Amino acid sequence: MKLEQINERTEIRQHNFLTEARYEMTACEMDILFCLLNEIREDESRNFYQLKVKDIELLTGRQWNYQQCRESTFRLAERVFEVINEQGNLLQFSLVSTAEYKMGEGIIELEVSSKVIPYLYELKRNYTAFRLLASLRFTSKYAKRFYLYCSRWKDVGGFTTTIDELKIKLKLKDPKRKKEKYAQVRQFVDKVLEVAVQEINEVSELIVQYMLIKEGRKYTKVRFVIERKKDMAEEALVNERQLRAHALLKELGITRPDYVKAVLSSEDKMKALFKWNYEHKQGKLGKVGNPSGHLLKVLGLV
Repeated sequence: MKLEQINERTEIRQHNFLTEARYEMTACEMDILFCLLNEIREDESRNFYQLKVKDIELLTGRQWNYQQCRESTFRLAERVFEVINEQGNLLQFSLVSTAEYKMGEGIIELEVSSKVIPYLYELKRNYTAFRLLASLRFTSKYAKRFYLYCSRWKDVGGFTTTIDELKIKLKLKDPKRKKEKYAQVRQFVDKVLEVAVQEINEVSELIVQYMLIKEGRKYTKVRFVIERKKDMAEEALVNERQLRAHALLKELGITRPDYVKAVLSSEDKMKALFKWNYEHKQGKLGKVGNPSGHLLKVLGLV
């Protein structure tokens, strides 16, 4: 994956079978999958894709250790999907055929079947488009799933669904065994809806609002209203490196306009910022009592 080729406008085309699938992925699984999707091109012949763990970490701002990645690729290979293909036949497949870890190199090589690639990347009518950088910034798995749904419906302004169907799609409820997580509506709202909507509104290009709908004395449906943000401050940031640098500065509480401008307008300072952030997370800087102050000194701004 070439980070310099990924910018805020990067979009992934995802066949609707994946959006509609009733499954649950961990944040690490989804990060790996999204980065894999970004690598896949239409009508290509290759089946092997190399992902650098460091690239995934730089994009997401999160660190995944070897065991987390190993468990995630195992589940991606283990989970089976079913679709009716263009010939009318039932096709069963997993997203990943094999995963090979290049020991000591920080590289995961994923093998994807040629039959699966069209379902991961298909530029036809039935697709969901969503921005890679926004999706990777989510920390809640529910936010990532809601972002997929909201991106699908953003052009029509929203959608309505039953609470039960939403829970089933998120694997919070098993329709056969009647097992249910967050059975009370208030629990579902507090633990899932509020968390997801707040995060979508904070880090993506969308503004999402929702309204619970009552039937009789019971809330049974949810109406989502979706809008695109206007005049986003981040639209002035012309490339992905600036977006990541801006996000890191904000995370550290560095918001003074002159500091932000000095960093974003200097390639050397952005490189120094990313290097500092990596070394800080690796513990190579020792104990840092005031991270933001330490960084500003490293950057020569104080």
